[in-house]
Amino acid sequence: INHSIQIINEQKDFNKKIMNYVKDIVDQDIGFNYHVISVFGSQSTGKSTLLNALFGTKFDVMNQDKRQQTTKGIWLAYAPNIASHTNKIHNDNVDLTTLLKVNNINTNNNASTTKTPTPIPNSHNNTQNIFVMDIEGTDGRERGEDQDFERKAALFALATSEVLLINIWENQIGLYQGANLGLLKTVFEVNLSLFSNKNQKCLLLFVIRDFTATTTLDSLADSLIDSLNKIWSQLQRPKGTEDFQLNDFFDLRFFALPHKVFQPLQFTTEVSKLGDQFQNVSSYESQGLPSLHTNNQSIFNKRYHRNIPLDGWTIYAENVWDQIESNKDLDLPTQQILVARFRCDEISNLAYQNFEKDFNQIFNDFDGKILPSNFMPPTNPSDDFTPINQIIDQLKEKYVKEYDLSASRYAQHVYDQKRIALINKIFLKLKEIYSLYLLQLRKLSIDLFFSNFQFLKKSKEKFNTAIQQSKQIALDYFTKNSKDCLLLDAEIFDYSLDLKELQTSIDESIKTQTAKELDNLINIKIIKRFTNIFNQQFLTLLLSPDLKTWNDSLSSFNSTLSNLLLKFKSEDGSYDFGLGLSDEESIDTFKKIQRLAWESFDSIIHNQITEEKIVNLLRERFEDKFRYDEENVPKLWSNALEVDQSYKVAKEYAFSILPILAIAKTDDGVEIIPDVSIYNQEISSDVESDDEELNSSKNQRFAHILSAEQQNSIKHKFKRQADAMYVEAKRSTIQSITSIPYWIYIIIAILGYDEFMAIIKNPLYITLIIVLGAAAYFTHAMNLWGPLLSVSTAMFNETVKVSKQKLREILNEDSDS
Repeated sequence: INHSIQIINEQKDFNKKIMNYVKDIVDQDIGFNYHVISVFGSQSTGKSTLLNALFGTKFDVMNQDKRQQTTKGIWLAYAPNIASHTNKIHNDNVDLTTLLKVNNINTNNNASTTKTPTPIPNSHNNTQNIFVMDIEGTDGRERGEDQDFERKAALFALATSEVLLINIWENQIGLYQGANLGLLKTVFEVNLSLFSNKNQKCLLLFVIRDFTATTTLDSLADSLIDSLNKIWSQLQRPKGTEDFQLNDFFDLRFFALPHKVFQPLQFTTEVSKLGDQFQNVSSYESQGLPSLHTNNQSIFNKRYHRNIPLDGWTIYAENVWDQIESNKDLDLPTQQILVARFRCDEISNLAYQNFEKDFNQIFNDFDGKILPSNFMPPTNPSDDFTPINQIIDQLKEKYVKEYDLSASRYAQHVYDQKRIALINKIFLKLKEIYSLYLLQLRKLSIDLFFSNFQFLKKSKEKFNTAIQQSKQIALDYFTKNSKDCLLLDAEIFDYSLDLKELQTSIDESIKTQTAKELDNLINIKIIKRFTNIFNQQFLTLLLSPDLKTWNDSLSSFNSTLSNLLLKFKSEDGSYDFGLGLSDEESIDTFKKIQRLAWESFDSIIHNQITEEKIVNLLRERFEDKFRYDEENVPKLWSNALEVDQSYKVAKEYAFSILPILAIAKTDDGVEIIPDVSIYNQEISSDVESDDEELNSSKNQRFAHILSAEQQNSIKHKFKRQADAMYVEAKRSTIQSITSIPYWIYIIIAILGYDEFMAIIKNPLYITLIIVLGAAAYFTHAMNLWGPLLSVSTAMFNETVKVSKQKLREILNEDSDS
């Protein structure tokens, strides 16, 4: 397996085989459990050597004899072992000579000179899955003044790495070029313009080499921080990023290493301590900010991670490099033109052909029917995307400038004429996209309207407020994403008709939603609750009707309805149902609620006051009065006269409520008549019925609950039940009168004592009594008296029949003789 792989070569080509290397190194799906560290600094400052010592990699290191560029492009390696100060792999019996083995690795097999031996740091397995990127050094003589790759490589490291390890010598601090401050300024500017919309951070870990401690680490760190803040304050910032600070994008930390050659033991010790910070998992799990320089806190922090799983990192890195690589000045062609008209036409046609090629690449061979997916407006207004006017303007400007560059030197009137024609031609082509864009934008605006409306409803926002806010958000969203094109051409990119259609569609949706909400408000929140409440109250009143029953019912009806409508009532007496209704619509809604409430009233009384229910009610009242006295104690009849009197009183008491329940009227004799028509399904304020008498007669049906025929039927059914109870009571008095005196049983017992003893002393009698008693008990227990009686009756009838037949035969024989 290769120890490392080149990501980007000297020609700035991206290596598409990185994933094969990663799969060979890591044989399992580790998801987000990995980290990427990059190092950059000046050429020949020991970057690769530091990485090899710290992470156990095998990057090529500089040949001390030639001192020339070693790392070319950008290389990636998996860290097999991380230097550790706490996990020792040797034992106490190893002598000092073993500890001073030289770590001199050169993958090019170049001969190495004899150097002061450097101890091998204690190592720890790479449980953090750390990948290290070694970046070509800056300020090298090989590239000279060409700093383009340096800037792009540094920016690539910032965009893809969690930690950027900046290798810097102590004696370079305070210098502008030596400390790479010029490069950092360029990196800050480009990073701010390309990545300011992403909530990502990176740790800049400054490793100060050949630290002598003459100047404290705090002072060196403060000097570097002052330089970085000064650079940041001088940046040209894009619009919207003026208030960003350096620490919004970067965390800073500093670590010092002694001289590798002259202090090998100290160098190894400090490298091991630095490696421990890459292994401190507990600190990585925390969300606290790292300190500027510490030896006990983890380098890693969750905010540094790019949140890209390892199997997608190479695609992410390639896209980042493509974005960085394409950020360059346009290389516009220049040509000599011989004839003004011919060349202007030719240049115009060429510009338009180039425009079409670019157009087809951008819009995936647009066919004029389907909006390309990569150009669809964002479904979430907060998502960042390139506005359509910028895309249109960039395309137009790019190829108009291409035309201008070659055609502006010829005849002015020819140049102007062809220029206008070219712009119109480009705009007409882009108009096709813009039209579909507006169509899709209308659909997304309507979806946005509904999603916001549902969200606000769930947030307990008032209906009218929620729907109006949602409408405004949708309209603002549409306008925001379409209005800027007017600056390009107000006629071609006019969106007023689309905006009007969107408003119409939203208004229709609002009408539909309002109708649904109004229906739910009326039928569920008001009428259903009214019906449940009033029905219980009316049933309570129906248990003991009297002359004031209908007064109480009407009062309960009005109070219940008023309480349910109270929260909708304004101070001036009008009603506002919170649905954005007009005054006229609110009045109609109130009338509809009244009508439905009266219909519910009508339905309740006609369902509760029926023949069967009234008969039962009369029977209960009769029974209470007939069977129980005023103290609710059951009556014991002493003679038939008491039964007759109680029967008469109880029947009159029961019948007294029938006239009350038959007609709904107050105690002053006024019938209850609804103040709205409850038998017309539709209420129209501008169309009134010509037949007022017909409407009045229909409303009068409300008060007339039981007809004369129904009352007669109720009386008849009730009388039958009352008579049955009366007869039963009469029978009980007769039985009590005709009952045998108790002293008769005493006389029978005294006189029949001898016969009773004779039966007991006779075994035959006693056995027969026991058998008959047992048979009677089982017959009763098994409920066989009915079948036994039937069988006995049948046997008796058959015996009678046979006896009659025998008797006839005997009589016939006597007559013959």
